[in-house]
Parts: sequence; C-alpha cells; structure tokens
Amino acid sequence: MTQMQIFALIGLIITSGLVFGVGYLVGQLNGQEAGIEEGKAIQHADSAEALREKQLQLEQAQEHYQTLYGHYKRALSASQLGEQDRQHLLCIAETLRLAAGAFSAFRTCKGLERNAHIQRDQLLAMAALLQPAEQEKAA
Repeated sequence: MTQMQIFALIGLIITSGLVFGVGYLVGQLNGQEAGIEEGKAIQHADSAEALREKQLQLEQAQEHYQTLYGHYKRALSASQLGEQDRQHLLCIAETLRLAAGAFSAFRTCKGLERNAHIQRDQLLAMAALLQPAEQEKAA
C-alpha cells in the first residue's frame, strides 16, 4: 500500500467514525425529545384525570351541601312552630283518641283502632317536642 492509500484509509476511517458519532448524537437527541414529549403527555393525562376527580368530588360536596341545607331549612321551619301549632296537634290527638274509642266500640276495626292510637302517640310526642322550645324562647 502506498502512502497515499494509507492516508485515504485513515481519512475514511475517521470520516466514517465522525458520521457514526454524529448519527448517534442526532438519534440520542431525537430520543430525548420524544421521551420528553411522551412524559409531558403522560403528565398531562394524569393531571386531567386528577382534575376530573377533583371536579367530581366538588360536585358531590355541593350535592351533599344542598342536602344538608335542605335538612337545615326543614329543621329551621319546624323549630319555628309556635304554641298555636302545639294546640292544633293536641286537638288532633284528642280527635284521634275519640276515633280510636269509636273503632273499639265496633270491635271489627282493630287495625284502625291500633293505627289511631299510634298516630295519637306520635302527635303527642310532636307536641311535647314543641313545648320545651317555647319555654326556651321565653327565657
């Protein structure tokens, strides 16, 4: 081999090494960019899923709040019943006592008599709940 051929061979080896090195670096940079983009897409998907979960939790909390607020409004309106309402309840309870007595006289309406007694007891319990509320308001 001549000296010129040796220099050409060395130049060819160096050139091919540089081409492979540049190709390796370009491939590595492209892989990094693709990996970064994929990581961002995964992070975005995770963030979107977490956001949907938080929105669902918020909606559930709002529904729960509305339910509790409805209970509060009903309790508030029930606590505003006065002495006149208590007297109405006692009057209805007395009417139910008379109806239960009439049903027991027939001796064929045991179910109606029992229901009248149960409803009367419930009305008396409701009237008893209203009585202390009136005493607290007076104090």
